[in-house]
Amino acid sequence: MKNPAVLITKALISTAILISLHLLLIYVLGIRIEGWNHAVLSDLEQVYAIPVILVCINYIIFFRVNILKYKLIWWLANLVPGFIFLSVSRVTYDASKAEEDFLGLLGYDFQLIALLPFIYFVLQLFLLYVWKVERRNDQDKY
Repeated sequence: MKNPAVLITKALISTAILISLHLLLIYVLGIRIEGWNHAVLSDLEQVYAIPVILVCINYIIFFRVNILKYKLIWWLANLVPGFIFLSVSRVTYDASKAEEDFLGLLGYDFQLIALLPFIYFVLQLFLLYVWKVERRNDQDKY
């Protein structure tokens, strides 16, 4: 088992790298949220807080043991779905038919403020479940 302080620091750095890669993809794809202001930033902080905390917790769980399979599962499970979702959102979005959805969000706002955090929340819960099943299987071997 690694030193907890080092593991937490690495979790925070890896989560920051993960977020930076997503922000870079959002920038490259030209996805924008309409009407940035302090209220929108406050909403984003509140909506993304739990998924980001779960990403850090899953990093600590998956990287606690030095097994490459767990590391690959964590990176792929956190990068691939977000990249696919953002790419599909960009391709399927039609700016000429932009109208407010049921939450009063316009354009990409719904995808970035509601759907993406929900996808990551469900994904992180699934990763916790996978870890629990793997751990149970490892304990059954001994």
